[in-house]
Amino acid sequence: MAHGTSAARLDDIYPFAIEAAAMSRKAFGRVAVTHHEGRTTLVVEASRPLAPEAERQLIQLCPAIEAIRYLNRIPVDRRHHSKVLYRDLARRL
Repeated sequence: MAHGTSAARLDDIYPFAIEAAAMSRKAFGRVAVTHHEGRTTLVVEASRPLAPEAERQLIQLCPAIEAIRYLNRIPVDRRHHSKVLYRDLARRL
């Protein structure tokens, strides 16, 4: 499997579109979309899980999301703090 937004898509979805839509909610900081354990997974940078209603809203906003996982910190490139390091992310999940 290719990692990163340079891969541009996972199956028939475009991760960047989901990430942008999710981040527009402003309920949390950084997010990333990846495949984890065979499921399209939204990884949310948060110290604790979102409320169940907020999770439902995210899934309604982006029906391609099959799971939501939480990390205290999503790994990013030291030089480009907006660039998610998807290989490191996969190891942390």
